[in-house]
Amino acid sequence: RVKEVHFRSLTEQFDSATAHGRFALQMHGAMAEYFLDLNRERTMEGLKAALARGRKGGRPRKLKEADLEAARAMLAAGTISVAEIAKRLGVNRDTFYSYFPRARANSVAAKG
Repeated sequence: RVKEVHFRSLTEQFDSATAHGRFALQMHGAMAEYFLDLNRERTMEGLKAALARGRKGGRPRKLKEADLEAARAMLAAGTISVAEIAKRLGVNRDTFYSYFPRARANSVAAKG
């Protein structure tokens, strides 16, 4: 408004330079914000209900506990590269590093 920038629809009789146009624009904005907040509230309620039923959101974990134990043993041995361990477990290196972030630091230190 200060810079006198207005919205005028070419297909409807709507112009934000008029009082009626400004009112309509504010009403549309308020309705959009209302429905966005309503959707957010419903989503949060759904997540809470799912958690109460024992369901947790997100993607299922790729590596099981037995895989993690095997990976720990291979890391501790120090004879197999991280890339090879990840390949044996059927994951890429980034996934492996998400489970073992210190392995990334150790591989960088070994190269350095």
